[in-house]
Amino acid sequence: MKKSITAIALAASSTSAFAMIEPNDGAERKTYCVSTYEADDGSQYVSQCDETENNKRENRPLLQNGCAEGQAAIGGVKRRSEKKFDIEISACLPPNVVQL
Repeated sequence: MKKSITAIALAASSTSAFAMIEPNDGAERKTYCVSTYEADDGSQYVSQCDETENNKRENRPLLQNGCAEGQAAIGGVKRRSEKKFDIEISACLPPNVVQL
């Protein structure tokens, strides 16, 4: 299962958006890291929160896509004229926090 999750994360990072050289258009780019899961029937899922801050806090080793093992990278862009990123994903709670 670990190999298939890593393959998903690497496949997500190999899109053309990650392969392009960043143009000098003043756009701000952000990478969201979402955990990936595989069900018993082989269907694949991603979490609904961004693990980027938890990766930093936990000093997790990052792969080429900028995310830890078992995570897929999603790229967001915010142009100068825009106030928000085109994709917004809320941060995950820290691992030691429990939501009541």
